[in-house]
Amino acid sequence: MKPNINFNEDYRLTNIVSKEFVLFLKEEIKTLVVDQKIAKRDRKDSRHPCPEKRKYTPSQAYWRVLDNRSTLNFLYNFYYFLRHNKDWDWSKAVMTDRWGKHYLKITELTPGLNYPWPVGNDMFYAEELHKIIYKYCNEGK
Repeated sequence: MKPNINFNEDYRLTNIVSKEFVLFLKEEIKTLVVDQKIAKRDRKDSRHPCPEKRKYTPSQAYWRVLDNRSTLNFLYNFYYFLRHNKDWDWSKAVMTDRWGKHYLKITELTPGLNYPWPVGNDMFYAEELHKIIYKYCNEGK
């Protein structure tokens, strides 16, 4: 059952983290990887292997690769954290809206865990994660 979340307020990740969500996150990462491969291919201009299949211009592809790289780095780390810290108390993780962007705020750090965000910061920019959570909760409605 999909969680019912008010996305206009801060929300905790307790209700979201489940086996279904992990599988959904894995599929979203796969689609981003496919887009990354296409964007990397389209960066080539004169040596493009199949110019008729071009999806992005070389400059669009360049920026797309950079954007996907940072997103994939965070999502890979977050997925790793989900899979290896199943007993972690997810009520400590709060998705908060600041200045029109979404941040992942950790209210209490647990010593000895490798977090997918900088440990020195209690807030980390996580707009893409918020979009995936929103898509997961509203899928099929």
